[in-house]
Amino acid sequence: MLVYSAIVPHPAASIPGIGGTNVADQISQTLKAFTTIQQELYASKPDTVIIVSPHASSRTDTLSIHQNKDCQINFKQFGDLANYFSLRTNTGLSYRLIERLETFAPVMAHEDTLIDYGSAVPLFHLLNNLRDVQVGIIGTASEINLTQHFSFGQQLRKPLDTTNE
Repeated sequence: MLVYSAIVPHPAASIPGIGGTNVADQISQTLKAFTTIQQELYASKPDTVIIVSPHASSRTDTLSIHQNKDCQINFKQFGDLANYFSLRTNTGLSYRLIERLETFAPVMAHEDTLIDYGSAVPLFHLLNNLRDVQVGIIGTASEINLTQHFSFGQQLRKPLDTTNE
């Protein structure tokens, strides 16, 4: 069942080893919001955190759902070698989401180990106290229109409402 939701940005400069103190001052309100959301998320005690990212899909015409049992977060592409960690994917839930959605939208499973920065940045900020939580990563598709994305979101609701996770 859905216990919490939020819309968050994904500025790579918000990672301490990337942006530095000058940038931290410029995005202080964003960092403060991440802290507030992190606390609220922790209080909701989720089993799984689902991220919907515009950068997670490898194809522009297909939605994607992460299926690898583990995923890695790092920011090497931005020059930060210090901030990295692993998370477990809720592959059972991911499979149920794919099964539910494949008749409504073009959807594919992907098994990349390294997750995209659009997912990694929010997870870095939001899971400081929830490292044992599982994740689900869903990628949007730039060639699919907003009406189809909205329909996709509505179809996600049923498997999320009917699970006790």
